[in-house]
Order: sequence, then structure tokens, then C-alpha cells
Amino acid sequence: MECPQKSGKPNTFLLLQVWCFLLTVSLVVMATLLASVKTKSAQVGAAPVPPPGQNSGSSSGSSASFIQLIKSESQDGLSWEESQACKSCCLVRDQDSVLCTEDGLYFVYAQVTFRGQPDQNRSKTAVLRRSTGTDQPPRTLAEGTFSNRTEGTVWLAKIVRLTAGDRISLRLRDEVLNDNTYWGAVRLQ
Repeated sequence: MECPQKSGKPNTFLLLQVWCFLLTVSLVVMATLLASVKTKSAQVGAAPVPPPGQNSGSSSGSSASFIQLIKSESQDGLSWEESQACKSCCLVRDQDSVLCTEDGLYFVYAQVTFRGQPDQNRSKTAVLRRSTGTDQPPRTLAEGTFSNRTEGTVWLAKIVRLTAGDRISLRLRDEVLNDNTYWGAVRLQ
């Protein structure tokens, strides 16, 4: 999406991006709270037995499953590396994708800052994709485009139900600023 900046309001687009980011964060917080309220209300009056396929965890409660990847330079060129991840997590980096090892509801997100390259004729694109273990082609979860004339940031997010064996990946078309580009996933329930 291209946003021309007028000389009187150069920060309007930045303010809009910050507002969208805050709305997305509030959506994640609300979804997490809703998931925890549903879990607590389902346990009222029930025996303290965990559902099949889940272990009870420690008495202090289990931590959230999350992973965040950043661009890094390696001997093979640019690749993704973990910047943050939980210790015993159902989300694992596998080459340039995130492998989901447990069924559940997940919040996937990406922030991509493209370099300004005015000499190119194509738009810059970031695509969050989901691949299953089948022969089906990857499915697009969220896609963002940006004008080729300026440096700018695209923010993508979606809540999606994943099953064990699903993979999430981020595909980029154009050069990005490594320090401002990251993506990941958080398990909501």
C-alpha cells in the first residue's frame, strides 16, 4: 500500500502504523485472556485430570509457546535464526520455517521493513504461508505489499488453527533491513 506524504503531515502514516500495531497487540492480549477464561471455566467443578494428549505440567503452570525469528547473515547468505523462543515449546525453527508440533490456535505475525530502491519497477511483497504435510501447495495466510519507491514497513498478522506437522514460513520479494524485520508465532490455546 502506497501512502504519499504531504509536507504538512509527514507523521500521519507513521501514526497509522503505530495505531495498527497497538490494535494487533490488544487483539493478541484479548485472545489470550479469552482462552485462559475458557480453560478456567471448563475446569470449575471438574476433576483435576488433564485432557487426553496433554500432560499436567508443573505446579507453577506452563509457559506460553512462542518463537520469533530474525534475518541473519551466515556463510550461506541470509537465513532466519531464533531471536526468542520458549525452552520446551511446540513451535520449532526448521530451516527457514516454523514447525508446529501440537494442534492448537496460534497467532502468527511478521514485521518487514523494505529497503528503498527507486530504480526497481516491481512492488515489494511479504507473504506469510502455511504448509501442511500433504502434497498441497502452501496456503497464503496474510500478504502485504509496499511501493518500490520508498523504504517502509509492512505488518502482517493472523490467528490460525494449526495441526501437528504444519509449517509457517515468510516469503519476501525484495531486500529488507535485517534489524527491523522479524516474524513468529504464539500459541493461544
